[in-house]
Amino acid sequence: MAENTSAQPRKHAITIEDRKSVRISGISEVSSYDASSVVLESDWGRLVIQGAELHISSFDQTSGNLFLEGGIEALQYFERRSKTESFFSRLLK
Repeated sequence: MAENTSAQPRKHAITIEDRKSVRISGISEVSSYDASSVVLESDWGRLVIQGAELHISSFDQTSGNLFLEGGIEALQYFERRSKTESFFSRLLK
């Protein structure tokens, strides 16, 4: 999926309600998901949500809004790697 190419990154916010649901804005792509893990892409990096019985209730790719339900256990961000950085250059660091 294409990334946001504008000068300003898309606004990003997370609201967790009672560790049972999450509303997230600023999502560009759902990379993968199953009942225990959801991997999301945003202009601010990759976001991994871990939990139990997770399911995506809604995702509007145009607005970037996502609603997720289930038992939320952890949220973790990862920096995006440069697309020009090769596998071997990362290996030799």
